[in-house]
Amino acid sequence: MVSLSTFCTEQVRRLAYFAHAVRSTMVAVLLLGLASASISAPSLTSHDAAMPSPEVISGATISAMRAQSAPAPTKAPTIDAISSAQGGKHALVLAVPDTYLMSFDGGRLDTYIANLNRALRDSRSDYYVTVVPFQATDASSQLALLKPDFVFAQSSLIISVAGKEGTPAYSVATRKVPEAKDASQSVGGLILVPANRKDIQKLEDLKGKEVVTTMPLAAGWLAVLGEVAKLNEDPEHFFKKTRFLNMALPNVFSALASGHTDSAVLETCTIERLARERLIAFEDFRVLNDQRDGKLNCARSTGLYPDATLYAFEWTDEQAVRAMLRVLLSAKETDFGEWHVHVSRSAMDELLKTLRMGPYAYLRTVSWEALLERYSYEILLGLLLIALLIANEFRLHRLVAKRTAELSDSLIRQQESEKEARQARLRLGSLERRNVVNQMSAMIAHEIRTPLGAITNFASVLKYFYPDMAKEDTPSGIAMGGILKETQKIGGIVDRVRQYAKSQRSQHVPIDLGRSVREAIRVLHMTMPEAVNLKADVVESAPMLGDSLEIELLVFNLLKNAVEASSVVAKPEVSVRLFSLDEGKWRLEVSNNGHELSEEAFEKLGRSIDSVKPEGLGMGLSIVRGIVDSHGALLGFTRREGGWLVVQCTIDKLPENAPSE
Repeated sequence: MVSLSTFCTEQVRRLAYFAHAVRSTMVAVLLLGLASASISAPSLTSHDAAMPSPEVISGATISAMRAQSAPAPTKAPTIDAISSAQGGKHALVLAVPDTYLMSFDGGRLDTYIANLNRALRDSRSDYYVTVVPFQATDASSQLALLKPDFVFAQSSLIISVAGKEGTPAYSVATRKVPEAKDASQSVGGLILVPANRKDIQKLEDLKGKEVVTTMPLAAGWLAVLGEVAKLNEDPEHFFKKTRFLNMALPNVFSALASGHTDSAVLETCTIERLARERLIAFEDFRVLNDQRDGKLNCARSTGLYPDATLYAFEWTDEQAVRAMLRVLLSAKETDFGEWHVHVSRSAMDELLKTLRMGPYAYLRTVSWEALLERYSYEILLGLLLIALLIANEFRLHRLVAKRTAELSDSLIRQQESEKEARQARLRLGSLERRNVVNQMSAMIAHEIRTPLGAITNFASVLKYFYPDMAKEDTPSGIAMGGILKETQKIGGIVDRVRQYAKSQRSQHVPIDLGRSVREAIRVLHMTMPEAVNLKADVVESAPMLGDSLEIELLVFNLLKNAVEASSVVAKPEVSVRLFSLDEGKWRLEVSNNGHELSEEAFEKLGRSIDSVKPEGLGMGLSIVRGIVDSHGALLGFTRREGGWLVVQCTIDKLPENAPSE
């Protein structure tokens, strides 16, 4: 149960809340309406001789008063020309921005003006003050039409009059709020969140959330944007949505209390003043980013800046400035605040520079965003042109690459054709030389057979007539046997040469490749005593299918060539190896450490009729290749570092089901 006293107290507080809101709203609407009338009808000539009550007159009335006393429309009016019927006093026009009228302090403007006029009257001054409102977002152009004597505005507004170069205003005095210790640190921003919002504990938590405030140019709102900038965030895109509700009471507080927004931004000391008048309950809200200290006896969420300032212009009468300044500096603080002169506004200038506002708005035009916004069409056109140029460059690149590829293919085909023609000429020359060699081989073999037959006959005659000398255990018998054996061997070689010349193959039978290799080594040592550095590594038995005499001739030629090639170096080395491969083949390797062959000489090894020796005819290599081909073997050459040349001959092993030798 709620007690009757508590219920009554709550109802009284609500009535006071709405009464203050209605009163502030009516004053703001009245003054803004008068401002619109003053701008839309500056040439009105009739006016009421008596000063309106309260001391707020429209811009139209001021224009009419100035028009009646001005000698010419082009001449600026003076204070002496602005008079009224109230004892000959001169009217001083005080322009006030809508941002101040919508603030909590703006609801007391009529009281401040009444106290100011009473102080002027008590000081026996010849002036009284009238108020005309203007819009802060269009201050320069409206002030150029109104031509007021003074402007009373927050420090966040840079007051100047639009013209060819702009006419700046001059600071006369700056007000200090009662809660502040220093006039230059009197006002800031206050961020409020509902007390039950645990998810918002610091300023960074408001990123991407909604916020409400009074006016775009209110000092408290600009101060909060400055704090956002200190976080290295973009003030213009930090909040998800910002709504400007003009009046702190009831608009801003209603939106926050009803949960229609995440936070609210006000000027400092606003909530304390409302709480003192029991218009709101402070415990329903929580201050975010609280920076409270001894500089200001109010909660705050931002740094502090100067409060409202009184400005004058170059046409303002200096006696009027003196009268106003004397009254402001000598009056009581309760009348219209405590005023100071020579108050630094460097903090506000730095804030405006950070936010690129006021005199620093030009910084927006030099940023990338401003350039994109201002020259978007030109930039788009330029990017399109660049894209076309890039596309054309790619097209040209592809075309050049295509033409280059076609030319390269043509050159490659031409080089291949030339290579094929050169190889064809080499093959033709090789065939011609081979035919010559075949003919010479047949002729030599035919001519050799006659003396071989005579030698055989002579040995047989000696053996017949001298049987005692032909006995095998006598030296003469051994000699006669050797003559007959070697003659038969020579005859066999002659027959093989004739068969090679006639491209005839001998009959292959099972033989021992290892025995043929060892026999070739024995003959090599007999015919070439210098082959003493020959190293042999031959398997004991290597059965294969072939002709033993041809295989022996093959190995002998390879060894003979290796010995001759290595004889040109200081320490000649020749080695022969015969070993088994896993795939059913024998590998014969003959290597030597002679001089390193050039590319041309190494290429000649692949041709059967060319010799790498200056005095050679290539017949030995041709015979070797013929024997290799007749046995279905493979012949290869490999170069190693240090001048080593390795000849590799791969021969099939004897099949397992074939009879052995």
